[in-house]
Formats: sequence, C-alpha cells, structure tokens
Amino acid sequence: MIYQIKEWDDPILRVVAEPVKTVDYSIREIVYSMMETMFAIGAAGLAANQCGIAKRIMLVARNTNYAYIPNNAILPPIVAINPIITNRSNELYRGGEGCYSLPGVYGVVTRPAEITLHAQDYTDKSYSLDLNPWESIAAQHELDHLDGIFFTDYAETVWEDSSALTITYKDK
Repeated sequence: MIYQIKEWDDPILRVVAEPVKTVDYSIREIVYSMMETMFAIGAAGLAANQCGIAKRIMLVARNTNYAYIPNNAILPPIVAINPIITNRSNELYRGGEGCYSLPGVYGVVTRPAEITLHAQDYTDKSYSLDLNPWESIAAQHELDHLDGIFFTDYAETVWEDSSALTITYKDK
C-alpha cells in the first residue's frame, strides 16, 4: 500500500512519535508499505509520521556511491525502528534540504556529517551502523520528523526554489 504523504499543516507531523514496543506483523506491514511509498515518490528517506503513523519507524535510502554494488543491485533502505544517534562526527555538513511534507520549500541546515545509528530492524534485531555523510544527513532529517521537528525550525535560510541547493563540509 502506498501512503499519502502528510503535509506541513497535518498535526501528526508535530507529534513526538511513540516507541515501537513489539516488532510484529503489523509493524512489518507498516515498514513494507513505507518502502513502497518511498520508492514510489523517490524519497531519500521517510518517517512513519509522514505516513500518518505516530510510531518511531524511519527508512533511509542507501547511497551506492560509497560502495561497489555487483550487477547494479539495488540496496534495500536502512530500516530503523526506535532509532537513536549514539555518536556524531566533529565534521559538519552545511547544505540544502527539502522535504515531501513541505513541498517546494528548501533550506540550509548544518548537521554532523557522520553519525552512528542504533536501532532495531524489521526482524526485531538490534544493530548499530556507521552512516556515510549522505545517509547520515537523511537519517538525521527523518529522526527530526519522529521528534515532531521540521528542518525549517532551525534552518539558516528558507526559500522556495530548489536551484540554490549546495553542500559544503567544515570542521566544528
């Protein structure tokens, strides 16, 4: 099932999502539908509350520029249930972000360039994963959604034209 993405004025986007108590069939159904939705819209990531579900579930697309993928295989997205950041790099990313819940709105945001993410997967297995810069930025954006935060809440600049998007890196 492909979810309808909730937009900026939907109150669920400002709710702090509830932790998932048990990863069961119903949670796996949500994850699979979120994957379908993410692939259908071409998103870099997706948070459950963007789909109208106030649960701590998010997906992050894998960036294949950082590894050789045999036979042009598609890496499945990172599935993060009850995600937390356990480590942040000193190197910072400063660049443009956009969001399907804020259509046509972009902004400049500064975030740690790399993080370690701890979460559960859809089989209820706990894991920790060091994310490359691309995955890291997407994961932090989605984690903000789970906390009821939009990137525009702390963006340095906000605008409505995607042609000005840039990325830079700097040390703290």
